Amino acid sequence: MDGMADTLIPIPPEIEIDESLGEIERIEQYIKSFLPLQRLVHVKAIGEAATRCELEEVRTRLSPLLKDASSDDDIMVREAVAEQVSTVAVLLLKGGREEDYVYVVEELLGLATVLLGDDDGKVRDAFSQAFLDIAKHLRPEHIESPVLTKVLLMAHDENQNVRSHALQLLNGLMDIVSTDIILAFCLPEATSMCGDVSMRVRKDAAASLGKLAEKLDASKVEERVLPSYKKLCGDEIWSVRRAAAEILPKISKNVSQEVQRETLVPIAASMLEDSSKWVVTEVHQKFGMFLETMQREDIPDSLFEAFVEKTSGAMSSDTDLAFSFAYQVAGVLVVMGKGVWPYMRPIFDKLRTDVQWRVRRTLAFALHDIARAIGTESADQDILPAALEFVDDLDEVRTGLLHSLPQLLPLFSDSAAEMAHTRLRHLIHGTENWRYRARFAEFLPRLARVVPVSVMRKTVLPLLMQLLSDKAAAVRTEARNAVCDIYAHAAVRAAELADEEEAAASSAGSSDAATREPDASDARNPTAASTTNTATTEGEAASAPDSESAGDGKSASTTQTPQTSAEDARDHESADTAPDERHSDTD
Repeated sequence: MDGMADTLIPIPPEIEIDESLGEIERIEQYIKSFLPLQRLVHVKAIGEAATRCELEEVRTRLSPLLKDASSDDDIMVREAVAEQVSTVAVLLLKGGREEDYVYVVEELLGLATVLLGDDDGKVRDAFSQAFLDIAKHLRPEHIESPVLTKVLLMAHDENQNVRSHALQLLNGLMDIVSTDIILAFCLPEATSMCGDVSMRVRKDAAASLGKLAEKLDASKVEERVLPSYKKLCGDEIWSVRRAAAEILPKISKNVSQEVQRETLVPIAASMLEDSSKWVVTEVHQKFGMFLETMQREDIPDSLFEAFVEKTSGAMSSDTDLAFSFAYQVAGVLVVMGKGVWPYMRPIFDKLRTDVQWRVRRTLAFALHDIARAIGTESADQDILPAALEFVDDLDEVRTGLLHSLPQLLPLFSDSAAEMAHTRLRHLIHGTENWRYRARFAEFLPRLARVVPVSVMRKTVLPLLMQLLSDKAAAVRTEARNAVCDIYAHAAVRAAELADEEEAAASSAGSSDAATREPDASDARNPTAASTTNTATTEGEAASAPDSESAGDGKSASTTQTPQTSAEDARDHESADTAPDERHSDTD
């Protein structure tokens, strides 16, 4: 130990922290350190220290430190200052003291305003967020000036980066200010900047138009937003057109059906034929949401056919498009109805066999939604084969199928569901991924709720037993968590089945008795009939000498079922764990 102590390197005095100082004193001293790391650490400590101080100390001792650090040469320090300005300002504003409110408006908001023009983009972003955080707590008169005044000045700055930040701030302010302020200030600035010389500014202006469409009524959107939107849709720069495609559903959601039909449908059709694959991919990603904003009769067949044709032709060469459309299939079918399934089926078939596992996984998650949209007959014919293929796919794809199966199985016909039931055991075959097996154990109770009792005995319970003896502890834990749920459900289903069988037997017996013709001799000789009934009763008693232990038929059936299920489960477990011995016995 002495030798190890001799090798320790002493901490130089100039970087050692004096722990004897109080919290605020320590921040005051080391925020001016010559080491950037020490300055950064102690700037970040200001917000937490402020929560433990009196408001007077926060305003007079901690806040001035932020102003000093805002001119630090290190970018990370200035970025940290922005975060602490927001924390300290909100703390002072919530205190409710007038002198603190005035200080925040004049000093901290002013500091954030100055740093909005920082040379570094990350610093500007951080102070933009601080600026909006403070604005949310200000009185209306201070929202208009100095907050809105500063943003409008930035919107006319010579620097394109500053103008872009002005649009981002306008978007944030639209969640704070009144509709009148939006109409008077935000709307004119955003629409005018759609014609900015900088493509970056025009791209950000598209996002502002989407925000305006959410905040204004339909008449204002059609009259004052739509003309600027049409201009962006025809912009010569593809990134601007892509930004316009991104907000298509927002614009469509707040305009009349006539405008949707006569203006936005042609725009969407034009975007599908755009020369840039990025624009085409974006409109595909938003196509389902666009359709949701319209009535079915307002969607022309030509638009849908163009969408399907473009998608089908481009997916083989555009991997991003295939992944994008895998998300859209279910949504499009829900909106358009099962009548369009013949058009969609070729695309579905391409997606289910796509070389990218992420495409197949995405589709697997959506199988139940697709089946519900197209109906039982088409689900049996087209969705069942896909589900059976995914059973033997990668674990990532099988995970998607697991999520879908509890809702998918009841949508099949009885014969199709029976085919699916026979393959459930394969969902766990051949996997070395313990996380997947744990997920399978988690989902097993959900599967148990939607399968017949026979499948419960022959498949679900053996799978449960297999998982209970898994080599991974996490899998065994999930399986143990599933035991009570599965066996409780099995008992309920078995009891229901016994009741149904008993009711059917009673119904059949009543029917036989009602249809049997009475014997004439019975009618003439009631005593003989009585004797016959007595003999029958004695015969039944002789066949069941211990009535107390036998019980009634319903109880015996109910009591026997769990035991039979457990024996079945053990048989299947041994079959799964020793396949070679099983084949040997057969031979």
